This record gives sequence, C-alpha cells and structure tokens, in this order.
Amino acid sequence: MSSFKLPKGIIGDLEKLAAKFWWRKSFDSFNIHWLSWKRLTCSESLGGLGFKELNLFNAALLAKQAWQVIKNPEALWVRVLKGVYFSFSDFLRACKGNNCSWGWKSLLEGREALSKGLRWNVVGPSFLDAWNEPWIPSLPSFKIQSARPPDSPVIYLANLINSATSDWDQAILYASFSLQECAAILKIPLSSINREPNLVWHFSQSGIPPVKSIYFILKKDLSTAGPSSSQAISPQMWNSIGS
Repeated sequence: MSSFKLPKGIIGDLEKLAAKFWWRKSFDSFNIHWLSWKRLTCSESLGGLGFKELNLFNAALLAKQAWQVIKNPEALWVRVLKGVYFSFSDFLRACKGNNCSWGWKSLLEGREALSKGLRWNVVGPSFLDAWNEPWIPSLPSFKIQSARPPDSPVIYLANLINSATSDWDQAILYASFSLQECAAILKIPLSSINREPNLVWHFSQSGIPPVKSIYFILKKDLSTAGPSSSQAISPQMWNSIGS
C-alpha cells in the first residue's frame, strides 16, 4: 500500500472482509451489519469507530513516498524516475505522460494527497512565484487568490521585500493584493540571513508529514458534513450492539 495505489475492487473486497469480521459473532452464523462501513470509519465523536478508509490510507502512504522524492533528489531511485519522467522539470510539476508505469501513477496520486498541506516556508527573498506557489500559512490553500494586475511589477517573492530593510515592502503589498492577503503576508517573519525557502508540511511542527496527519486532512477534505449530533451513536449504544 505504501508503493502502489490499490485498485478500487481490491479495496472494496478488503473493506467487506473487515466489516464481516467486525460484525461476526461466530463462523457458522449469518450476522447483520448494523451500520455501513462508511459510518464505521467516522471518528468516535461523530458516531463511528475510527476505522481507516483504505483508499485514503493508501493515498496517505503514497504521499509519504512522494515526500521522499521531494526531499531526497539524489537518491538513486529518484534519479532514475527523474530521467524517465521529468528530465526537464521537477517532481511537483511533472506530468503523467504516455505509457507510464503504475508505480509512477501511484506516486502522482501521492503527490496530489501531499499537496493538501504542502507549502513553502519563507524566510527571505527568493525567486519563488509569488502568485501561484503556496507560501502564505494563514490563507486557504496557502496561495494568493487575487488576480494579478496587468501593470504589477511583482513576479517573484523577492519583489515584495525591501532590500534595504530586509522587511516586507508594504507599499507594493497593498498595491498588489487584497487587505486580507496583505495582513496574512505581514504575519510572516523574515530573517536577516538570506536562505532559500523550503517545502514543509503545514500541519506538523517539524514540517515532516506523518501518515496520520495526511490521512486526517484527506478525510476532512472528503467529508463535507459529518453525522449530526442526533445521529451520533453513544458508547452505551455501541455496547448494546456488541452484546
């Protein structure tokens, strides 16, 4: 599961087996499934039991593999992938291509999952695309949402920083972005030491994406609305079902 995306049919079969095992009281009797597997994968606070949705768990494991590609560009297997699939680009911009392997398709699925919480950690001026890259921690998707004005001089992150003071150039900020975006940018502290930005996982203090965190973000992204409080199942009810 950590190297390849499992086909939907296999995931469905595994979840059916898990559900049968959970509801079975004996090997020689038919048992009723009182709740759907989807409901069982909800957290306990939402009336479920916190079982993993295997397709999301599979994607979270693949996201960890994608992270290894980003952070270990000199590894032999990553260099082989680069030579085959993205010789003139980088992994974040690589395309699927024609006649690609299932392993490469799986890695791209992992990259998509990783993108839910991946952003640049900005500490100073750089040639990072200010309009299209994710670099603002407190904005949705970490990106600028405003359209770029036709006469805007801003292209890169370096254009937003006053070279004399090594701080944000507020005049350029307010001329280019919305008030909300400016306020979010001004919250980002800058260092006097010039360092290139590095990619981090936004939802962990270390910046390294744990599988649990990736899974949680994918689950949250998928679940537009959880069960209401009237539908939530209490621990007492779970005990009665299991008795």
